[in-house]
Parts: sequence; C-alpha cells; structure tokens
Amino acid sequence: MNKHELVEMMTSDIPTFAGQLATLLVQHQLDTYSSIPREILLTMANAALTAFIQDMLTDPAHYFNDYWSSVAPQRAESGVKIDDIFTAIFVSVEMLNDFVAQHCSDNQQLYSWWLRRGYEISHQSMLAISQLFAAARERIINTQNARLRELYTPIIPLYNGILASPLVGAIDAYRAGQVMESLLTGISQQQADVVIIDITGVPMVDTDVANYLLMATRAARLLGANIILVGISAEIAQTIVQLGADLSGITTRANLQAGIEYALAMRGLEIAPCKA
Repeated sequence: MNKHELVEMMTSDIPTFAGQLATLLVQHQLDTYSSIPREILLTMANAALTAFIQDMLTDPAHYFNDYWSSVAPQRAESGVKIDDIFTAIFVSVEMLNDFVAQHCSDNQQLYSWWLRRGYEISHQSMLAISQLFAAARERIINTQNARLRELYTPIIPLYNGILASPLVGAIDAYRAGQVMESLLTGISQQQADVVIIDITGVPMVDTDVANYLLMATRAARLLGANIILVGISAEIAQTIVQLGADLSGITTRANLQAGIEYALAMRGLEIAPCKA
C-alpha cells in the first residue's frame, strides 16, 4: 500500500470516522460538544475529517486550515473554549493514527509519513486557530468597551434639537475625551442646538473637570449648540468656588427639570398641564 491508496481508503471511510469521533467527543465530556445534537456533531466531524484527510496529499496543506478559519471566529464569539477545540483535534488525529497503525503494521515508512504529515497539518491549524481566537476576543472586548462607553456617556434626545447627557462617575482626561466625542457626535447627528449636561452623578468637580466642561462648551458652540449645565450640588458648588474654577462661560441651572424648562424657553416653548 502506498500513501495515495491509504488516503483513498480513508476517504471512503470518513462517515465511519465521523461517527467514531462524535462518540469520542461526547465521552471526553467537553462542554463545547456535549450539548450539540449528534446529527450536527456528525456533520461537523465529517467536514473536519474530510479537510484533514484531503490535506495529506495537498502541498501546501490548506483544507484543514481553511475549515477552521471559517468556523473558529464564530465559535470564539459564541464562547467556545479553545482548549475544547484543541482537544477535539488531538482526539481526531489519535483516532486516525490508530487506524493507520492497524493497516500499516508492515509498512513503517508509510506510517511514519502519516504521523509526520498529520503533525504538520494539525500544528499549522492550531496556530491559526490561536490567532483567530485572539482576534475574535479582541473584537469582543472592543465591542464591550464601546458599549460601556455609550453607557457612561449617553446622549438622549429630549425634543427636536434638544439633547441631554447625564454623566455618572468620576471624570478624568480619558473619560473627558469620551464625553467630548459623544457630545459632538450627538450634536452633529441630531442637528441639536441645545445640550443639557447633567452632572448630578459626578462625585467630584475639580479644576480639570471644570476645564473639560468649558472645552466641551466651546466645542459645542463651534457646531452651533449651547450647553446648559445642571445638577451642581451644594458641595460641588463650594468646591468650585474654593478652587476658583471659572464656569462663567457655561449656562447653569439647579437640576434637570430646570434645565429642560430653560431649553424649551429658548425655543419659545413651555411645559404646561394638560387641559381636562
């Protein structure tokens, strides 16, 4: 038997291998595979084994790598453990190695070729999977960070041309940049001319924070919008006075309600009770 005959024989037995592999994966109690219905697991095993065996006579090998490149990102994003995938590859290779060992007991050269080639293919694919998982995890982290930034610096439409931006938590240079970016993007997208910044949830306002607010006000004015600052507590007001921070360039109101009333008044509107 030569390597072409061996690969041809194994190709014809792929459905049998897929059944054996599906059983082995369940026996290993891997979280990723134990909950998958057997029919789906058989389909996955069939595709992976077909690609692996095709690569035995392909130079350079790419089918197995292409298979994992097509499925690894989605599995990474769905929370699949990379260790489970590596274990599945090891189990697959060992199963095929056992088959070859039984049928090539009198041909050590052919068996050695199979082992060497199988190692090259699996090692190459595991490296690619590691890179794909790392990239997918980075995308997940970036997406989560973006969502967190949106939560930290929300821009809420209140009325035509009037936005509100309630800030919660400490404001440092990095956070101030996020606030500025969200603020200017919101003004541009919503074509707003009034933005109410509510700092009720900001625990401390120092000179730096005051400067950030002034910068935001100036930037908003460049886009044709006015800033109304609300939610200044007695403690924060006292701190601002003690620091000598200059907020004279910012319109202030006591709370969000007063800020909304002022913003509506700028448009000649007012909040009135409904008539019965």
